[in-house]
Amino acid sequence: MDGVSPPAQIPGNSVHQCTSMSINDKRLSFLAQPQEANMESKSFQLIFLILFAHLFYFTCVEYHFVSTAGTSKVGTCIETEKKALLKLKENLTDSSGRLSSWIDQENCCQWLGVICDNKTGSVVKLDLRNQLSRNNRLGGEINPSLLELKKLRYLDLSMNNFGGVKVPEFIGRVKELGTSIFLGGSDLSKVDDSWLDTINSHSPSLLELRLPQCQLLNLPSSLPSLNFTSFLVLDLSNNAFNSSTFPEWMFELSNLVHLDLNSNNIVSELPDEFAKLTSLEYLHVSSNYGIKGPLKKSLGKLCNLKTLILSYNSISGDLTDFVDALSECESNSLEALDLNFNELSGKLPATLGHLKKVKILQLTHRHNP
Repeated sequence: MDGVSPPAQIPGNSVHQCTSMSINDKRLSFLAQPQEANMESKSFQLIFLILFAHLFYFTCVEYHFVSTAGTSKVGTCIETEKKALLKLKENLTDSSGRLSSWIDQENCCQWLGVICDNKTGSVVKLDLRNQLSRNNRLGGEINPSLLELKKLRYLDLSMNNFGGVKVPEFIGRVKELGTSIFLGGSDLSKVDDSWLDTINSHSPSLLELRLPQCQLLNLPSSLPSLNFTSFLVLDLSNNAFNSSTFPEWMFELSNLVHLDLNSNNIVSELPDEFAKLTSLEYLHVSSNYGIKGPLKKSLGKLCNLKTLILSYNSISGDLTDFVDALSECESNSLEALDLNFNELSGKLPATLGHLKKVKILQLTHRHNP
């Protein structure tokens, strides 16, 4: 899917080079002032620039932009991790040569898509997202050798084609993966119906899971137990699930900040349980067409909500209960409300004026009685 959200970047792993500063550099030649200039003023400027240069340099060292030896570098690849990545490459089809830099003679920390910790050399990020075209898709199978990357914190394999292999089974085995998984646009149509339970059982530290347009058909309504309560981001959009309601386990994700379930054939009212997701800032459930009933007061209790997208559904009634509840928040955060193409009626409540941060309000095709 072209609209898959671009993955977020992991700070602190990119290698940058800070330009060194010298008081003898010609760039500081403006310090040479006429003989009659006040010597005290010149001394003050010189001292200031020396201090600034030292502060600039040590800031760079602190954030690993330069090494303490004063030269720019990347981490040195760990041999076992290099071999693991080469095994991964062996099982992948790469018709466009995207992995041509992956050769044994080179430092794997310099390979395309591989980011290492500058100090330890451990692979912490693997970004193989296809950002070009279908012709650049990776295929084949994902070798379990990837499990050798013990410090991996970010995995993006989105917009590739792995032919419906059991990717979630592999994900469930990456117990140390502590941040993000992106598989958007990958064909997961052949995965077992227990795919979510596999992830839930083995990845309790997972913070971000993005599986948009993966041709998933089954979204379990319940789970035996819930382990991934640390979730901050859950994107299961554009999968057209066979299920018709919001799953029960979803309302136990109390830390959830971002939830995207748009285009999934959901036929249900917006349940009162949404009020339990008090950390939620972004909710997108548009284009399900079957979401019906009123906007309830319970949804208005989400005081941290910044973006609410409910367009292309069958929501009916007026906005009074929802807006009144939201306006009672000590500090409501709502900035964008999209209710285009629903079946709303009635007048806009006066309390709408209390939502001072709203910048976007979309009510196109609003039906009045």
